[in-house]
Amino acid sequence: MHRSACCVILLLLPSAACSAGSATIAMAPGTLPAATAGAEPGPVAAATSAPPPALLLAQAAAPGSDAAEAARLKRLAADKKDHWAVYNYGKMLQDGKGVPQDLAGAAAQYVVAAGMGNAWAQYALGDMYLNGTGVATDLAKARELLEKSVAQSNPWAQLRLGDLYLDGKGVAKDAGKARALFELSAAQNNDWAQFRLGEIYLNGNGVPKNHAQGLTYLERAAAAGNSFAQVSLAELILSTDTPRARRLLRTAADAGNPFAIKRLRDLNNSGGAL
Repeated sequence: MHRSACCVILLLLPSAACSAGSATIAMAPGTLPAATAGAEPGPVAAATSAPPPALLLAQAAAPGSDAAEAARLKRLAADKKDHWAVYNYGKMLQDGKGVPQDLAGAAAQYVVAAGMGNAWAQYALGDMYLNGTGVATDLAKARELLEKSVAQSNPWAQLRLGDLYLDGKGVAKDAGKARALFELSAAQNNDWAQFRLGEIYLNGNGVPKNHAQGLTYLERAAAAGNSFAQVSLAELILSTDTPRARRLLRTAADAGNPFAIKRLRDLNNSGGAL
């Protein structure tokens, strides 16, 4: 890939590297960056069968009340009647919020909630099978669970299943299916799906190259605060809109993005005052 054409961070493709001047940006293929761990929004803990708003679980409880909330959810989950209580107790076990972290215990709760039809539990358990977290890796089970969650329009399941099709991991490689899933997720404002689509269109992965379309998706992801999209966008516009590129890199660096930090350091070392 050459800077004159486009320079984006490739998270999914085999040769996941991007050279720009003295900077080389690379990501391990097939995974989201570690910075996204726990970033997926989950429903507010609630004792109701009606889906609550998709907010971070941490927002469900007042500061200092995590232990009490975990105890409340544990009691509700024991009845196995409220799939949201079961899911949210599993989420607290997975995150170690209010209780010691217990990945196997979290998976056990997700099994129950997923069996009750909870789309977030289906996604979470599928992701655990995908990565071998708390359970043995099982790509077939991961795909089955993600497909069930996708059938309920879960945006993170759409993203993960799209990744599988893009990489051919546990499924036949199909960039067209991957793109369709990413588009469904992006339509629900998932900035990682928007970033994926930016990559796909800029690099012509399964679709004709479309610089304008790729740039549009990167702009959306960057505006949503995705620091990796901000770095990619900065690289694309560095020679045409240097002040904005610098602002994007600073914003991403302030968010702790290691590639933005390295890029700024390399630019400074090369004489590009920032």
